[in-house]
Amino acid sequence: MQGRRILSAIDLVNTWTGKIFRYLLLVLIGLVSYDVIARYFFKAPTTFGFELSAYLLLVMAGLAGGYALLHNEHVKVDLLWGRLPPKNRALLDLITSPLFFIFCAFLIRQGAEVAYDSFIHHKVSLLTSTPLWYTQMIVPLGAVLLALQGIAKFFRDIGTVVKAMPVDCQPPKKDPS
Repeated sequence: MQGRRILSAIDLVNTWTGKIFRYLLLVLIGLVSYDVIARYFFKAPTTFGFELSAYLLLVMAGLAGGYALLHNEHVKVDLLWGRLPPKNRALLDLITSPLFFIFCAFLIRQGAEVAYDSFIHHKVSLLTSTPLWYTQMIVPLGAVLLALQGIAKFFRDIGTVVKAMPVDCQPPKKDPS
């Protein structure tokens, strides 16, 4: 019972992260459009447009990993995996999960080290003088969200393999909105 609540909480965090930050795409489109119009039609490019659009893209991509994993939306080569029955897919995912968790641990550690170094040495952006650690923390934070969703998937895969997973413990269906 407690396990289901934890899995549901992880799903909820990643669902809301995906729902909130997907609207940054509209902001990014507006920013890039404004910057292009200002540069080519008025010959007055912004000094912040490129940098801010890169930050927005980083936030969207960095925090979307857990959401993509929750809804099985990651790009993958599934020549074998897609043809397997669900139990065998889950078993293959369990076998390869150590590589996934090593990757997440690497992103968390390296991302945190880079952000910490920027914080300690007061590194700032050359264009806007924004402290770099703000945006650099997106990498380890996104990796934590991805790892948490990976843990939830790991336990669901165990349930699928041993056929002990109740239906209400499966991840939620993708919201069309």
